[in-house]
Amino acid sequence: MHQHTGNWPGKTVANAFGICNYASEKMLLIDLPGTYSLMSNSQEEEIARDYICFGDSDACVVVVDATCLERNLNLVLQILEMTPNVIVCVNLLDEAKKKSIKLDLNLLSEILGVPVVGTIANKKKTLKALVQTISSSLKEAEAKNVYNVKYNDDVENFVSSIYDDIYRTSS
Repeated sequence: MHQHTGNWPGKTVANAFGICNYASEKMLLIDLPGTYSLMSNSQEEEIARDYICFGDSDACVVVVDATCLERNLNLVLQILEMTPNVIVCVNLLDEAKKKSIKLDLNLLSEILGVPVVGTIANKKKTLKALVQTISSSLKEAEAKNVYNVKYNDDVENFVSSIYDDIYRTSS
């Protein structure tokens, strides 16, 4: 999309839009502000969260940093709990290799239950694989379920009691 990006105070925070032509399809891509969480502590997080929750997208591609995957997995899990059609894009594979970081993308895909694609942003071949995965994901006819994160018993019981209270009062 040839967007100018930056991550510093005062930088305009907004969604960028672009059209991707692939095979005989046109896909509208919306680039949300970068964030590590959907917990609304900043304008970036609020914009990203609101679009993911209410933007009615067909799929969500979560771009994570291969050199610091653990920092991004919180965001991945938050998005998996909100929307069923997620693709995880592990970017900066070249930098991870330089740092001797080895990632098993197939295992990550198996654990998360969604497609995981490795990319190097300036290598068109890897980006083509990402677009192909997005296209395939959009064509899948089967209904997908939102990822169900299992929390410890205290949290699960608390959430369950709140859920029960809400439905008891609305009946």
